[in-house]
Amino acid sequence: MKTKEYYYDYTREAYNYIMSSQILRNRDKKILKELVEGKKTKEIAYNNNCSYRTLCTRRKEIFEKTKCFM
Repeated sequence: MKTKEYYYDYTREAYNYIMSSQILRNRDKKILKELVEGKKTKEIAYNNNCSYRTLCTRRKEIFEKTKCFM
């Protein structure tokens, strides 16, 4: 079963606001930064010491928390 991909297209203002606020935890901010930089999901999972499946779940949570800023 293939998981859905989420793409991030934040404006600079929205991205800066999200990164400076308390909307996300620090670990999620690091993941979001790597997603926006265009890193591959497997690389991000490796960098954050988590499984691909865990990262996909976390990525979906980040998307849900921040979609109103997109």
